[in-house]
Amino acid sequence: MKNIKKVKQYIADSAFLLEHFKNNMPTIHKIDDGKLNNVYMLTLDDENITPLLLKHFPEFITEEKRKIFMPKKRELFEYKGLQSFKEATPRYVPTPYLLDEQNQLIIMEFIQNAKSFKELINTKADLKQTLSSLAEFIAANINATALDTKKISQEFLESEMQHYIFESLFIVAPHILAQSENLKKNVAFLQKRFFSQETFTHGNLQQSSILVKNNSIFVLDYETFFIGPLGFDTGRFLSSVLIDYLFYSRVDAVYANHILATTSEFLEKVLRKTTSKKEEFISDIFGFGALYIIQHASYLKIQNNTPKAFSDTLLNLAFAILEHLKELKNMQDLTQIMRKVL
Repeated sequence: MKNIKKVKQYIADSAFLLEHFKNNMPTIHKIDDGKLNNVYMLTLDDENITPLLLKHFPEFITEEKRKIFMPKKRELFEYKGLQSFKEATPRYVPTPYLLDEQNQLIIMEFIQNAKSFKELINTKADLKQTLSSLAEFIAANINATALDTKKISQEFLESEMQHYIFESLFIVAPHILAQSENLKKNVAFLQKRFFSQETFTHGNLQQSSILVKNNSIFVLDYETFFIGPLGFDTGRFLSSVLIDYLFYSRVDAVYANHILATTSEFLEKVLRKTTSKKEEFISDIFGFGALYIIQHASYLKIQNNTPKAFSDTLLNLAFAILEHLKELKNMQDLTQIMRKVL
């Protein structure tokens, strides 16, 4: 569904959409989704009718004239993720309306006039309230679902999607083999932790997946949904914030300090509000966060459009975290490592 003409035909043939928009054809806008999915906003000039998002999941993406096939049933994972997180944390998740597996798409609530968390950082906005809300979201999900994962269909346990994430994350092994025995031991620990079936896991909780509107947040993009370790999502998000901190530490020390201070408060709140196993949770957060930093640094090196010194700093930080993983208990410990690296 790569063009608006096909979307119009789909709407005309959809009983749900015709009823929702009262037999009117909505205005259709295509939304950029990083060349991965085909995403459209459907709106009508009527404040009583909820704007919708139509998200189509193609089987493959084309990159440099190559077809890259994606995990199957991404629309099912997105819809089930939305449903599961909506039930656990209703304040923070848009409403899912329709799953159409035949056409590989879902329809969900569209959040209008919102900014992504990435936009907040790019404009040097205050992050305190947003990070506080995100901590509430993460803790509420863990506390609500840690004991309910057995209710999930076997389809979402060690799924193709989970193995896809595992392979993309632990492809950093060649880098790690050159490091110490202690680091390799800690990575092996994380490989085992990755398949812990403990809580609903977003799978790719990064800044572009978090929308902010009127001091409220909404978390999107659940196509990487799986049942995983307690601290995976927190670690994934932490990695993206630490990368921004390291960037701003070179160009704006004041805002860099704001990122670090509010992130410390965020992590303290997550740990304070969760009732699950603390030791594994903390190791997950810092360990998976470090692996994502390595992944990002490797990507920067391939793109070759970022100073080598920056990607090297990211790698050095990630290796230091993995080396001392079992010693890290809080953000203060992490800050000491960052100071040594910087």
